[in-house]
Amino acid sequence: MDKEITDKNELTKDKNILFLCSWYPSKVSPFNGNFIFKHARSVVKNGVPITALSVYEDLSIKKKIEIEEGKVEGVKHIIIYYSYPFKIFKYWYKFKAYLHGIQYFQKKRGAIDLIHVHVLFDAGFIAWWMNIIKQTPYLITEHSTIFLPYHPNHFSKFLKPFIRMVLKRSKYSLPVSHDLARQIKKIFSKTRTKVIPNVVQTDLFLSPKKKEPKSKIRFLHISNFAPQKNILGILNCFKKLSEQRKDFSLTLAGDGDLKKLKQMIHKFNFPKGLVSHQGKMDEQQVADNFNTHDAFVLFSDYENLPCVLAEAQACGMPIIATDVGGVKEMVDSSENGIIIKNRDEKALLESLNQMIDDFGKYNRNQIRDKAIEKYGESAVGKQMISIYNEILNSEL
Repeated sequence: MDKEITDKNELTKDKNILFLCSWYPSKVSPFNGNFIFKHARSVVKNGVPITALSVYEDLSIKKKIEIEEGKVEGVKHIIIYYSYPFKIFKYWYKFKAYLHGIQYFQKKRGAIDLIHVHVLFDAGFIAWWMNIIKQTPYLITEHSTIFLPYHPNHFSKFLKPFIRMVLKRSKYSLPVSHDLARQIKKIFSKTRTKVIPNVVQTDLFLSPKKKEPKSKIRFLHISNFAPQKNILGILNCFKKLSEQRKDFSLTLAGDGDLKKLKQMIHKFNFPKGLVSHQGKMDEQQVADNFNTHDAFVLFSDYENLPCVLAEAQACGMPIIATDVGGVKEMVDSSENGIIIKNRDEKALLESLNQMIDDFGKYNRNQIRDKAIEKYGESAVGKQMISIYNEILNSEL
């Protein structure tokens, strides 16, 4: 291990730091919270051991509690699967599953020195409880769009005092975007905040390959195809674009409802080979898609800080995206793409034409360099470890 990293991590390397996760990849939901795993991996790669703990409902299990323990790319995890006899008891059994996981961790590895919550609902309430009964310090990284006022499932006013209660005892709030930070500050203005973005494995998401001067521009969209991604709007604009020119293609890929996506594409009757689709992918396959396309399109109604935009930039790809959530913090129209209003199909069509016509103006190596500086594992991991050291020093 690098001596400089070892010296900086002297305080944290022998501490029990627990990632307490509301979302995390599991056998029930393999891709849920994969960006949280990437945060954990960035800390581990910078020399500090991490264990991630999450819980999942699984009514197929025979016992009320089952434990999965493992290690992926250096990151240890404990996943508690729970069942319940009646739906009315669901949240009680979920609470018990979290406590069971914490007790299991402590029995094997000793007392917890620091809890790093990822997504306040529901893990933040467990960390708050641990702070009350054990004085265990905690901090919160927030990824969820539920804090954004225009989110259709924005939390109710009834929950606001409970959220404030959790934020008040937290040592730090680490939202992944400045937009999200502003929303959290509205709930509890005194929360100590530092924005630390999502992370990209930049040795996997690689430098752009050299492009032939007259080849087609290969557009890419990767998501879960959820309604807020506005896939229909994307397809509608690409249909209009296909009536104007043929020097492009579009790939839609992700882990959403592929059958529904195929039906949508079929209805538009695109020319053969112009629009293609792909289903669930592992991280290497996702990276391969980025590395073999030219530009990225995101036409969402709302977002937070999309990992796909950071991954696209790490591959030197210019971006067309809507001005929602933290997207404006990622896309600079003078350097790495075009930003438009959400639901504005006219603007999207114009931007697609502009991207094809002006593609040569983008410095793809410069786009990648800035992405590494902002979203690389070294940069993000070191920022989190610095916060850990600060908190643990204050506890001495």
